[in-house]
Amino acid sequence: MTPREAPALLVSAAAAPLLVVLVSAAAGLAAYSPLDALYLVLREPGVLAPAGGLGEPYYVAHVGPTLLVIVKGVDMGCVANSVAVALAAALLATVAAVAAAGLAYLYSSARRVLAATLPVSMLSFPFVEAYVVKRLLSVDYGVPALLAGHGVPVVVVPRGLVGVAIYEAVAVAPYAVAVVFASSLSVPREEVEAAVQLGARGLRLLRLLASLVKPAIVTSLVFGAILVLDDVSGPIVFSDDPLARGLLSYRAYRYFISAATGEVDTRGLGYSLLLLLVSAPLIAAMLALYRRLGDVAAAAVPRGAPLRGGLAVAAAEALLMAPPLLVRSLSLLYAFTDEWLRSPLPRLGLEPWRQLLRHPDLLRAALNSAAYSLVVSLSALLLVASAAWVAGRAAGLASSLVSTLFTLPALLPGLVVAYGLYGAYAGRGGLLDPLRSPVPLLLLGYYTRRSPLLFHAALAASRAIPSSLYEAARGLGARPLRSYLATVAPLLAATLLPPLGYMALSVAGEVSLSVTIGGLGGAEGLHHPAPLMYLVASYMGYSGLKYAGVCAAATLAAYAAALAAVYAGSALYLALLRKSYR
Repeated sequence: MTPREAPALLVSAAAAPLLVVLVSAAAGLAAYSPLDALYLVLREPGVLAPAGGLGEPYYVAHVGPTLLVIVKGVDMGCVANSVAVALAAALLATVAAVAAAGLAYLYSSARRVLAATLPVSMLSFPFVEAYVVKRLLSVDYGVPALLAGHGVPVVVVPRGLVGVAIYEAVAVAPYAVAVVFASSLSVPREEVEAAVQLGARGLRLLRLLASLVKPAIVTSLVFGAILVLDDVSGPIVFSDDPLARGLLSYRAYRYFISAATGEVDTRGLGYSLLLLLVSAPLIAAMLALYRRLGDVAAAAVPRGAPLRGGLAVAAAEALLMAPPLLVRSLSLLYAFTDEWLRSPLPRLGLEPWRQLLRHPDLLRAALNSAAYSLVVSLSALLLVASAAWVAGRAAGLASSLVSTLFTLPALLPGLVVAYGLYGAYAGRGGLLDPLRSPVPLLLLGYYTRRSPLLFHAALAASRAIPSSLYEAARGLGARPLRSYLATVAPLLAATLLPPLGYMALSVAGEVSLSVTIGGLGGAEGLHHPAPLMYLVASYMGYSGLKYAGVCAAATLAAYAAALAAVYAGSALYLALLRKSYR
């Protein structure tokens, strides 16, 4: 094997599953006459324009002396509804992210608060956290009820599209903070210190920092909008309001259910294609932005904050991080709650875990998701890390091609990938037929959509590894693959343990593929292949109030099992690497 053949082999091995998914999805979508599907959907009432008019954006009700203003938004048609919710949520999350990241960059006290709150804020509990937001906004037993009970004269109650937008903003805010803060670390401290010397303080400093991280702010807006357009958990949980059912992701999901019988409803395909068309400008913008932002993030190093700050700054940072932290903390707390209905605070207990033992389908689904996380994460560690090393050493078109190949699938809406993969393989027999055995196709989809999380971390790590180590092994006569396994792979594996753990959590909590392809094999008893999120969607859609606790417990169990399995597998991989070159 020549030095040129080894990188080609590594990249081919890592990129092959991504190419398979992209080509298969394109073929699968084309198999169902996409133009006919789009034409059928665009003719449906309520898609491009409201079926019954805009409706009233709000209405009022009286509870004793309190005036309740229920704000639900207006029906502008399915496409406009989805775009409006995505942009509003992304904008709200990005504004909060700029303030939180800016304070953390400028003040040491704010940075300590961010370091303590961000990891918990990024621990996602799909469906459960949407229900937590819905419960907090409830007029019956949420914050509005609490305010009305204390005699507040006017209380605003979000519902419908407004409620979904608020949930989505809370859900994507931690990721927006991470993007903006990572970019801010590359800003030369001297520029901020010079502004401080000239008397800049508070908002003026934040405006200065915002002007220096504009690419990150735009990236946060674009990426946040992509995440919101693809999310189906929020619309499902808020679907008791008709406006929440008028979103593209919800309609595409609802029509996929018929796929279990071997047929895909043409309208579902049309909605998924419409979702892809709406997302296409955002995806193109993200591809144009990510390379510049990736170079900045790779060069960024943690620096001491130029200002010490104080209690007021720390309190402001805590206030900005409070919404996502509160929602994720309450979602986690739901797993240890006996009863949480009429009181602002739950009653702690272990009833959800007792319920989990009485629901073998949920227990099996949690174990399934942990096993899928293990397979996907370790496969990515073996393949994606090698591709990142090659891409990090390459230059020009080759590096850009590999990076784009690993980034694009993560930006495609998961429902579009699900429809495409189903159309490409359903009814054809063989290992990838989702009607006979959905697990291989599900794993392939997971790998494709989540491997970019590890790839970009591995790319930054590989650039920090001196290439002289690899070249020294080559100079001693080792072949290219042997040199990589003996010098680079152990360093990458040890460095990538935190992002690998986050990837495992992301696979276990993946929604779009789980609630579609993941449910094609059935979900009953102790011997089903369905992932956890498919069961959680079923339980929460049926009665979120009754099953939120046990779903939170099952999610936490899946996360714990996935982390334990992945870290054990990584330790075994490291041990085998070390043994192989001794």
